[in-house]
Amino acid sequence: MDINDLAKQMAMLDHTSFRAIKPHECLNQAWNKPEIKHRSPNILAFIKCFNELTKRVTFEILSTEVVKDRASTVKFFIALCQVC
Repeated sequence: MDINDLAKQMAMLDHTSFRAIKPHECLNQAWNKPEIKHRSPNILAFIKCFNELTKRVTFEILSTEVVKDRASTVKFFIALCQVC
């Protein structure tokens, strides 16, 4: 997959998730407090998506046993971050 296309797709997904967040969800850090988490569903969804992406990147890097291949994977993600 072309790195620019992947970066665009990721940006579109993030944009959609970010735009769904309503201003009132940001009040009092509701997403951090178990008793009022229900007030910030879109922030929680955004955090979940970010965490899933982080897990995926970590998995991709660590699932490769050959050091040279692991370095290539890290370089790929660094290049992707630069494009983003």
